[in-house]
Amino acid sequence: MRVAAALLLCLSVAACGAATAVVVERRAQRELSCRTPALRVQATGELVVGRQAQSRVQLYDAEGCEREQRYLCVDAPEPRCATRVADLPVPAAQHAGLERALRLLRTTARARCPESELRVVQESETLFRFHACDGAWLYHCRALGCERL
Repeated sequence: MRVAAALLLCLSVAACGAATAVVVERRAQRELSCRTPALRVQATGELVVGRQAQSRVQLYDAEGCEREQRYLCVDAPEPRCATRVADLPVPAAQHAGLERALRLLRTTARARCPESELRVVQESETLFRFHACDGAWLYHCRALGCERL
């Protein structure tokens, strides 16, 4: 029974991810005035912030036709994407955490890992855990930047 429930959850998460990717690709086509095969859209990581009510934000990069754009997307209740943290449908109290997590992901990304496997999880207001294919590290992030602990 538990295996079936876990499989169903995995399939629903994959379906949500696929739906979000479609939303990003359509928006990128419109905003970048570009179509496949010149347009490339790829997942570049995930941000998880908030203590009680966590928000999960998927990151996508779209590039092509000499333009590029980063999209931040949430799945619940339906896929919505924005180009700025302030435009996301998440509580305003989580915006600072999202900005710090995004900055940490951008500056700490590892070239040897697929970008879709990168993840930053907020542990407290200023403590973040950076996850990559080769491990996980704690960072203390303040307004001026992040330091590895």
